[in-house]
Amino acid sequence: MQIHLNKIKVYAYHGWYEEERKTGHWFEVTVKLTMPDPHDLNDELSGTLNYETIYALVLETMNKPQRLLETVAQQLITELQRINSISKASVKLSKLSPAMMDQTKKVSIVLKFKR
Repeated sequence: MQIHLNKIKVYAYHGWYEEERKTGHWFEVTVKLTMPDPHDLNDELSGTLNYETIYALVLETMNKPQRLLETVAQQLITELQRINSISKASVKLSKLSPAMMDQTKKVSIVLKFKR
C-alpha cells in the first residue's frame, strides 16, 4: 500500500543566507510512503497509517529553521524511519522562488530510505 501527501505548502525559515532565515519562503513537501498491504481494515484507522500523523511531522520539521534543504529533508526521513510500519519512503522538498534565481520557479531535493 502507498500513501502520498502531495505538495504540502509551508511557509518556513530555511536558507543559507541570514536574510532568508529572517524573512522566510514558501516550500512544498511531498511525502511518499510504502507499507505492507493491510489484511483487514474493517474501515478502522487503527488498521492503517494516519496521514495526519505524517502531516504533523512535516509541519514540526519545517518549523525548525536550517541552512540547508538537505538537512531539513534528512530530519524528516529520520522521523519517518521511526515509524515501523513504513517500509520505504521518499521526501521531496522544494523551495519556491529561491533567492537570487529570478527565472527559477523552485529548487528541489529528494531523499529516500528503504528497509
